[in-house]
Amino acid sequence: MTSLIDPIVLRAIPEAARIGLDNKTLHLFGSVIRRSNGTIAYHLQEAAPLAQAFGSANPMGMALQGVSAASSVANNVQTEIVRQGVARVQHGIKLLQQMGLANLALGGVGLGVSVAGFAIMNHKLDDIASRLGGIQDGLSQISAKLDVMRAEQDRAIISRMRGLTNLFEESWELTDLSRAESSWTRIYQDGADLEEHILAKAKIDVANIMAFPESEAHLDAFALVSGLRIAAQLAAGEVESARALERRSIADLMRLTGKIGVADLLLPTLTEVQPGSLEWDLTRISRAEELRPTIDRLRQRESLMATRTTFLPLLKRQGASPREWLQMARNEQQAPVLVLAEAEERG
Repeated sequence: MTSLIDPIVLRAIPEAARIGLDNKTLHLFGSVIRRSNGTIAYHLQEAAPLAQAFGSANPMGMALQGVSAASSVANNVQTEIVRQGVARVQHGIKLLQQMGLANLALGGVGLGVSVAGFAIMNHKLDDIASRLGGIQDGLSQISAKLDVMRAEQDRAIISRMRGLTNLFEESWELTDLSRAESSWTRIYQDGADLEEHILAKAKIDVANIMAFPESEAHLDAFALVSGLRIAAQLAAGEVESARALERRSIADLMRLTGKIGVADLLLPTLTEVQPGSLEWDLTRISRAEELRPTIDRLRQRESLMATRTTFLPLLKRQGASPREWLQMARNEQQAPVLVLAEAEERG
């Protein structure tokens, strides 16, 4: 069955976009590719095959599990179809890696709306939990009691996030749309206080620059929960609510990190060296370089959270619903990232 979205969907980042990014006539900003005048040319959306970027080392073997070993023409054809499909997935992931998009797509925010399946969401949750756990291990000798309390709080946060993620996944399997919409509404409502709780922890961490590694994990958790709530509202057809939530979440994030630059993170680390000395200059230069990836992550997180629903006007002009777009991303079998092309970019 042909979808209203089909005419504007690309299952690979087009060559024109790659050339434009190389020659700087196009620019990647969050989940969109912009022209030099600031208008949007393409919208990027993570899709289910992205899970293979961190999944099995032998995706071909997994894909062929349902294919009989019997040597028949039908099975040979089926095997070749699967083989070609896996090759396309791997090519798409390799292209994302070459363009520097793979890490963005697998981060706490992701590309577009976080809807591409449990495997990807579980990977993001495991990453956040691992980073929080590693920080707690490092703090244990400083304050054992504080360490235990923080660890328990963070485990509770991760547990609640997994619960919401599981409910979100299960909702897409329901054949009764009213029950699915009830689940999406519950995710939106139950996630609100969790989002506020995570945000409060991130505020405390950001206020203490030396605790910044921990705040980054909390910022990713905040991004993930707010993204899940946005996805739930879009799936339920509550478009204006989803857009309002996006505006609130990016405003909250910008208040926390929007003004943080290299100097803000650098100066507190130089207190043990004599200002103006050669050692101070060398240390400053070295640590500034070490901190630049952190600043890059801050800016990337901000841009990704600011561009999660930019595709909505395009879908509206096309007469398609957000739920249809999210379902397409979940059902995709070969493209790790789907692309929506604005009218000017279509041949």
